[in-house]
Amino acid sequence: MALPITIPYTFATATGSIPLSQLDSDFTTIVSNVNGMGNGTVSFSAITNTGNAAIGTTSGSLGVGAVANASYKVYAVGNALFTQGIAARLYAAATDTAVTVDLTTYDQYSWTALASTLTFNLSPLTNANNGNKIIFRIKDNGVSRTLTWTTSGVGSFRVIGTVLPTATVVSKTLYVGCVYNFDDSVWDVIAIGQQA
Repeated sequence: MALPITIPYTFATATGSIPLSQLDSDFTTIVSNVNGMGNGTVSFSAITNTGNAAIGTTSGSLGVGAVANASYKVYAVGNALFTQGIAARLYAAATDTAVTVDLTTYDQYSWTALASTLTFNLSPLTNANNGNKIIFRIKDNGVSRTLTWTTSGVGSFRVIGTVLPTATVVSKTLYVGCVYNFDDSVWDVIAIGQQA
């Protein structure tokens, strides 16, 4: 792994002895930069890794912009960086009567004690990317509740290979997974998971 560190002496190019004071200084520089990768003070943009290795956990800047309210574990595979454990931007409420998806704020919506019919409104995204994802997690308050889906128009919910749930199962958790299809301007509902 090449680090963004410039050191005047290296073991590979040393032709004589390296002064102990310089070795101490160089070692301190290396430790500081390696620790900096873990706490976000060193940019990952200059790191190259030829194997599969965890680089560290960081919050703050990853060299690609600011990170807000999230913690990332960054892995390098070749010259690509991957993250693990990114916290979802969660909307959580006991109950609501309607929802309009807002990807600028949330990527998961959760209701823990739904007490009325829940309507999924048209949710057009003018700045959405193909493949943006949203997850709905729904649990009623001990009484089955009706779920109403807007299924036509820009930003509507279109079923792909599954069936839209029309009611909750009493006191059971329901997941609905959607992917935004920019070409057709709809949310493709591709996954339904119902607690047994």
